[in-house]
Amino acid sequence: MKTLEFKITLSTPVSLVWETMLSPTTYRQWTSAFMMLRENTRDFSHGMNPT
Repeated sequence: MKTLEFKITLSTPVSLVWETMLSPTTYRQWTSAFMMLRENTRDFSHGMNPT
C-alpha cells in the first residue's frame, strides 16, 4: 500500500485549525473526499470484516 503525505503551512491560530478539524460539523466536510476514496477502495475479497 502506498503512503501519501501532504504538508501545508497555515497562517491562522492553532485553536481554529483544531476546531475546524475536530468539530462534528466541519470534520465531515473536510474529510468527505478521503471517506469517498476509502469507501471506494475497500477490498473484502480476502476475508476482511466490512464492519
